[in-house]
Parts: sequence; structure tokens; C-alpha cells
Amino acid sequence: QQFSSFDPLVLQEREYLKILVSKLAQLRPDIVLVEKTVSRLAQDFMHDAGLTLVLNMKPAVMEYVSRCTGSEILTAVEQLNLDPVLGTCESFYLRQFETTNWRGRGPGRDKRKTLMYFDGCPASLGCTVCLHGPDAGELTKVKDVLLFMAYVLYSQRFEVGFLVD
Repeated sequence: QQFSSFDPLVLQEREYLKILVSKLAQLRPDIVLVEKTVSRLAQDFMHDAGLTLVLNMKPAVMEYVSRCTGSEILTAVEQLNLDPVLGTCESFYLRQFETTNWRGRGPGRDKRKTLMYFDGCPASLGCTVCLHGPDAGELTKVKDVLLFMAYVLYSQRFEVGFLVD
């Protein structure tokens, strides 16, 4: 029987993660958004480096943030060597809302919803409208009207450009 020690492997992993986090820290981001999760050891290294880490981001939300801030989405850690483009905004903050009868949580249950705000991005790249109210049915109607108006304005921009040419 042969026994091998895991200590060299653990030390090797630790050094590899430390190198990756130092490469990331050299880019000097304030916030790092990740689609799924990051190992606890890497989280600790990022915390020590002063980086804010946001976990479990939906890919569609990451694409939206990327478009609005002008950042590049990295799909592999090896892309850190290629001088990725970092996005910018004037301010970033979190805000919690308390809701009642949140869908999918059962009747009568309260829930806190935390939203991230990226303020100061160029308005031409997009925006977010946060609807708040007591009746979900009314909010759904308002949302439908807003989506339709956005579609109308988008179409109008193209029609004006077509008529000018």
C-alpha cells in the first residue's frame, strides 16, 4: 500500500490561488462579479487584497452590467494575462427592500430583497427602472406599459434616422 500526503497539493493550490488573486489585484478593480462561486481560500485572499466580491450573478445580469459599465466579461482565469477592460461607474451601493407576499415564497411570507446599484453609467448604454408598490397586478401592468414605451422609443430612433437619410 502506498500513502501520499496531500500537504504538497494543498500548498501548491494555495500558491496558485495567491498568484491569481495578485494578478487580479494588479488590475485594481473595486468590485469583482462572479457567475457561480469562488473557493473560500480565494475569497480570503481577495478580502485581504481589498477586493469586493459578488457571488452567484446570473449571466444575463453580468452581461447587462458589462454593457452599462463598459467592462469585459472574462470566462477563464487565464484571460487575466490579456489586459482585460475594466468598466467604470460613479458609484456602487446596495439597498435592501422589504416585501410582502413575494412570489414563490408562499402566502403571507415577508422577504428582504437586496439590489445592487451602479450609478453614473452613460445613459445611452441602458438604464434600470425599479418599480415598487403594494399590488403585484398593478406593477405588472405598469411594467408592460414601460416595456412597450421602450420599444416604441427604440423604433422611433431608427425611423427618424431612416427619414433623415
